Amino acid sequence: MNVRYVFAVAAMLGLAACAVDADAPVRVDSAIVMCNYFAKQTLARPATVQYPGNDTAKVTATSANRFKVVSYINARNEFGVLHRVSYTCVTSTKDGQTWVKESLTTH
Repeated sequence: MNVRYVFAVAAMLGLAACAVDADAPVRVDSAIVMCNYFAKQTLARPATVQYPGNDTAKVTATSANRFKVVSYINARNEFGVLHRVSYTCVTSTKDGQTWVKESLTTH
């Protein structure tokens, strides 16, 4: 993901006044990784999780450090059957290192 993409998302959301710095793509990727982690915690058998590539996630920057991620993970249920868990997650960071789960909905 490049800086131009992040800037385009910010502009579409009316966030053009927010600074888009070199760390913005890192924060987007980190938001996806953290939401995958938060979704994994809801599984009956979290050790079986399979993550898709970051390019399958739909990410919306709701502010400079707050992201809405719509994606999925694959995992085996309590019967051993592989299934897909879709989720919508909102996460934020103040420093790019510590992330907070604001909401997580699986569907």
